[in-house]
Amino acid sequence: MATVVAEALCTEQRNSLYAIRRPVDVDHAHTRLPGYDAPEAVRALRDPYEFDPGAHPPAGVPAREQSWEERIAAFRERLFRVAEAALGGLGEEMGVSFSLIGAEGSREERRELFRSHIRQGRPTVSISETGSLEALLVRGDPRAASLSVLVWLPKPPMAAATVTLESALTADCTSAYRVSAAGEWELLTEDTPTATPGPGHLVFPWSLVSRADRLAKEYPHIDFQEETTSAIIQAVLNHSVPAAIHPSGDVLDSAILLVAAAHGLAVRLYDSKGAPMIPWEASKLLHQAIRDGEPRLPGVVIARDEFTAQRVAALLGDPVQDGDDHSGAPRRQ
Repeated sequence: MATVVAEALCTEQRNSLYAIRRPVDVDHAHTRLPGYDAPEAVRALRDPYEFDPGAHPPAGVPAREQSWEERIAAFRERLFRVAEAALGGLGEEMGVSFSLIGAEGSREERRELFRSHIRQGRPTVSISETGSLEALLVRGDPRAASLSVLVWLPKPPMAAATVTLESALTADCTSAYRVSAAGEWELLTEDTPTATPGPGHLVFPWSLVSRADRLAKEYPHIDFQEETTSAIIQAVLNHSVPAAIHPSGDVLDSAILLVAAAHGLAVRLYDSKGAPMIPWEASKLLHQAIRDGEPRLPGVVIARDEFTAQRVAALLGDPVQDGDDHSGAPRRQ
């Protein structure tokens, strides 16, 4: 289910951004618009005009531009509609009705709805956006935004997916998949090649900037990010950055925890003294938080191996609390 939804979301993002074409130059529209000749012009003057509410002006005809708010809203609506259609088709095949959460309501309302569905035993899919859809549409930057997908059937474990402009990753407690460059789903195995880590690189949240100096000596190439989920997907899971810090965040935005653990990365809580969590533990953490009404999950270190995760956590220092947010501190350039 997570794979079907993730593929639909990834395809729609790419179609929305990469299928855009420049509009026809209005000054030269008459050379390109079909039917713009003398007979057609005379016929247009002769025949009575009938308003067609479904008609749209062809490219190059002056019309009111959509505001960016309207563009973003339309993009968001398309994402949820394609996910809804994908779930509908899958539900017909399986004989199951899936509930889709994310298109409407505040975060609090969506968390409570998910919680009630778990308690009622209703199969549910939650889609939550992280980052900025506006920045994604304007810049086409895959780090600008991501989609966190959580899937729950009437029994554990919980499955998850993360989707960006350039990648789709899915996971449950026993398997992990990613979309290849050719657009095919690949199962993660022991033979799956991994990128060689680039030494000294680290994805770091602005909210913990006051602690950055503690890591600067061992990690001179710190990549500060407002929203770390998309950056972690792009830099750590898809490329060669060896480690990242993911701050405390909304449980609906936290599919990255299960996805990273299932894709072979070491995922550990800031203050954990034990081994990194296995996929089952990450799934259980997500499920219990939603079921029990916990709005946020604690911050984690995500790294290529257990030693790196332990080292980053040790350098980070004292237990990190939500109140340690220093996002208003002066920013480095």
